[in-house]
Amino acid sequence: MPEPEVDDDATVVVGGSWAALVAAERLAAAGEPVHLLLPRRGVGGGFAPRRVDGRALELGLRVLELEHEAAPASEDVPSLEQHDPAGAGHLPYLPLVSRYLADLAGDDLLALPPSATAVGGRLTHDLFLTSDPAGVRDALGAGDRRAAAAEVDPARPPGPLSGPGETRTLQQASLENHGRTVHEALIAPFVDKVAAGGAAAVLAAHRRRVWTPVLWPRSVWEACSDGPIGFRPRRPGATVRGGVGALVPRVLERIAVAGRIGVTTAGPLLELGAAPDGRTRLTFEGGWQVLARRPVLAAPAPELFAAAGVPYAPERVRTVVGWVEVAGEHVLAAPPVVHVVDPTIDALRITTTVDPVGVPAGRRLLCVELRHDLAEGRIADAARDGLVRTGLVREGAPIQLVDGVAARTFALPTRATVDAFAAASRAFADRELDVEVLGGGVALQGDYLNEQVVAGLACAARRAGAVVG
Repeated sequence: MPEPEVDDDATVVVGGSWAALVAAERLAAAGEPVHLLLPRRGVGGGFAPRRVDGRALELGLRVLELEHEAAPASEDVPSLEQHDPAGAGHLPYLPLVSRYLADLAGDDLLALPPSATAVGGRLTHDLFLTSDPAGVRDALGAGDRRAAAAEVDPARPPGPLSGPGETRTLQQASLENHGRTVHEALIAPFVDKVAAGGAAAVLAAHRRRVWTPVLWPRSVWEACSDGPIGFRPRRPGATVRGGVGALVPRVLERIAVAGRIGVTTAGPLLELGAAPDGRTRLTFEGGWQVLARRPVLAAPAPELFAAAGVPYAPERVRTVVGWVEVAGEHVLAAPPVVHVVDPTIDALRITTTVDPVGVPAGRRLLCVELRHDLAEGRIADAARDGLVRTGLVREGAPIQLVDGVAARTFALPTRATVDAFAAASRAFADRELDVEVLGGGVALQGDYLNEQVVAGLACAARRAGAVVG
């Protein structure tokens, strides 16, 4: 493959993550010359669907978070130039993220009906996606609620819950804030399915990595005392017709028609170094090189650090997923997302795609995420069992396995991983390379969709004063 011709005045953007795509698209929209170097595989990261027999299979939970009770009004959004991905993250900029994604989705943006938690053979008000204390009240029986109310002090502060001040494990934070009854009935069995070591291994500050909330003691006490609940979050989910993955080709289409932007497909980034003229030398698989002035690097953290000669090999969570089809007549309930707490059910979450691509009319496509240690050969049986025992699909219904996969995916958010990332980040900074890093190379939480989008918007704002259109 010939080396790409890159204009010296162009901003070089490396990567296929949402941060890279948004940065390139917004810079080009602002009239800046851009050269985007996309990977051969994985454009869109984990937000791009898996393609099997004409079907687009969403990779687990893919829900847009466009509203939050703590987000500011549009007129109160701080300057994007102040964005700190390791600090407050995307939340202060949620109105901008929401506007950008809603504009991409257009008329295909859909509000989701309420999600659910499956516990004790019942579908209850969801706790995990919403952080709503009503989920605790609905999931526990009267005796467990009384026990839980006696275990928590409503006047006790919850602790920092995020940032460098939060050093507790998820188990420690949950026991301190929820009490043993809630922890053992709801939190521990779910996280045990997600990752090796469960809540005892995962850090509370990174609980979103395992899709698990930590509530304030007062909220738990109110929920279990059967009186009014003071805090009710406002976090309605949204999706896109055909799945959130449908947004990836839409932003690529914008890039394709933008002026002053070149796009080249490249292999992995293998080496970073300073060139004698002050530019940065980027060496890719196959040996070809690009010289760029302050390039934007939005490659995955392991690839980025390795290119700078920095070791970083975190333990990764084993993710097991099965996609199934079933005739609509056999579907008994269809919440868009169901978190499965029951420890005897191997499924941990079941997601229904709205108007899925490539699925015959009258049939439903469901993504069943399964416990991390499940044998790959058991995916089909475990997916069927989960659908029936949660009450979503009629017992005896024909359930077709479309595809199944077991793979190491995201970094397990343990103390060892956090320390290794911090050490790698320091070593990378010590190289004193004139580059701008976006996404997962900046912070562990940098690969969430909203974090990726705001990182791309902030990059464009810093370099060109670009704003959301």
